[in-house]
Amino acid sequence: DGCLYISDWDIMIISHIVAPRYHPALDKLRGRIWRVRHQDHAPLPAVAFSRLEPAKLVGLLGTQGGARTHLAWQAIVDRGLADLAPALRERLLNRSLPPGQRVPALWALEGLAALDLGRVATLARDPDHNLRREAARALNELPAAEAPGAVRLAATLAGDPDFAVRQEVIKLAGRLAGDKPAARGRRGRRARPDRPGAGGQEAP
Repeated sequence: DGCLYISDWDIMIISHIVAPRYHPALDKLRGRIWRVRHQDHAPLPAVAFSRLEPAKLVGLLGTQGGARTHLAWQAIVDRGLADLAPALRERLLNRSLPPGQRVPALWALEGLAALDLGRVATLARDPDHNLRREAARALNELPAAEAPGAVRLAATLAGDPDFAVRQEVIKLAGRLAGDKPAARGRRGRRARPDRPGAGGQEAP
């Protein structure tokens, strides 16, 4: 909602370090939550993401802050709104929109398993380094059948001027190396990391 929240542990003991954990004045049940806002701040209306019209979920991607963006694309995925794939693809490749409105469309398409190599390749040629980084990262999420094309595309990004793009290419190379039977025999079965919730992914 655009506000800052502060959690405050309200106890009578000034320095709890010197008090034993079983001290009767050590309150472990109560605290305070402060909500800090600008005096001119108008709160955003509450949104029921589980019931919101699908088209409105797309409109919330990157337009009302990070929290609502994440809730919107996650609702698209959780509700299995595959019919939104055309609108999401259009948003993803619309260069008139800022990257913050296009990247969440990519995440939603990944969650719906509706992302294809052709659109990732288009994204990889975008002037914005954030979109190229996300394109390189998305190569890790494509089906195994697209692996040869993904490798060829990754090779074109290996010399990208942005280090984060090159880093994602390295992650893909590590994943492909780990998928080889000989590598699995040396290193054990490789577990894929969980999907990220806000646009990042740990290296395999």
